[in-house]
Amino acid sequence: MAGSGLVNFARQLPKFSQHLQPYLEEQGVNAALDAAMTNAGYNWCQRCQVLALHVPENASDTLLPIDLLRLCYRGDGALNEFGQPHTEEDPSLLAWKLPSVPAGVAAPDRDLRLDASTCQTCPPDKFPDPNGRCTLDCPADLVVDGSVAPLTTTTVETGTSSLLRSNDACQGVFVLEIDNPDQFFARGATIIGGSISVDVPATLSCGLGFSLTFADVPGGSTGFVPENTLTARGAFAPAQPPIVPDHCTGVPAISLVSSSLAFGSSPIRFVTPVIANVSFSLAVGTGVLPTK
Repeated sequence: MAGSGLVNFARQLPKFSQHLQPYLEEQGVNAALDAAMTNAGYNWCQRCQVLALHVPENASDTLLPIDLLRLCYRGDGALNEFGQPHTEEDPSLLAWKLPSVPAGVAAPDRDLRLDASTCQTCPPDKFPDPNGRCTLDCPADLVVDGSVAPLTTTTVETGTSSLLRSNDACQGVFVLEIDNPDQFFARGATIIGGSISVDVPATLSCGLGFSLTFADVPGGSTGFVPENTLTARGAFAPAQPPIVPDHCTGVPAISLVSSSLAFGSSPIRFVTPVIANVSFSLAVGTGVLPTK
C-alpha cells in the first residue's frame, strides 16, 4: 500500500481493538489491515493472499496463490452452496470473516474459479492452475462417445455429475463432453444440439439468466477453447392445450450440423452453469431441438 494506506491502517486499529486493552491482538490487526486495503481499492483476492500468508497452514511459506485463496472466508457461511461443510477455509479467517465480504454477498466465485490477480471469474470450462491463472480445463461431468451413443435426445439436470465432489474443481458448472463427435454424423445423424430447459416453467423460473457455451479443441491448442457463448433471460409461455405445455422461450440452444463442423474426431463440449431445476438436453438426430 502507499503511505496513505498505512496511515489509514493506523486509523483502523482502534476500531478493531478491545477497549482499554494494552496490547494488540491478531484478529484486530488483521481486520484493520483488511479494512485499510479495502479503502485503498484492493480486491478480495489481493486481500486474501495477504491475510492468508500469516495463518498456520502457510507456516512454511510455500503456498501458491490458489492455495492461499482456499484459506479465506468466502462469505457463504459454514456450508457451501451445496450444503457441504467448508474444509479448506482457515478456522480463524472463517471465524473472523476475513477478508470482509459485504452482507449477503459471497466471494467472486464460490468454487474459486478465479484469476488470482484480477479476481475475475475464469472463462466457461476453465479453472485456475496453482499460480492462479485460468489455464486448466474443468473436468467433464458426463462424457458421451459418438461412436456408440444412441442417436436420440438425452436430458439431465445441470447438477448431474459422474464425478465425486472432491474431484470436481468446477462444481458450479455442468460440462458435457462428446468424444468422437464426427462418428455421430458417420452413423446417420444430421444435427448435434445442446439446449437449456426449465423443469417447472413459470414467470420467475423462466426469467432467470441462462448461459450455454460450445467449446472445441482447435488445431494446435492444448485445451478447450470457447467458440460460442449464448446468454439470455427466458420468458414464460403458457400452455396451448391440448398439444403445447407450459414452457420457456428464449433460452439458449446451440445446433451443429455436419457441413459446419471443423473439429473432426476432436472432443467438443457444452458448458452451462448449475442451476436448480434447470436441465440440459443433448439432441442427436434430425429435426429441431426440443424445448420444454
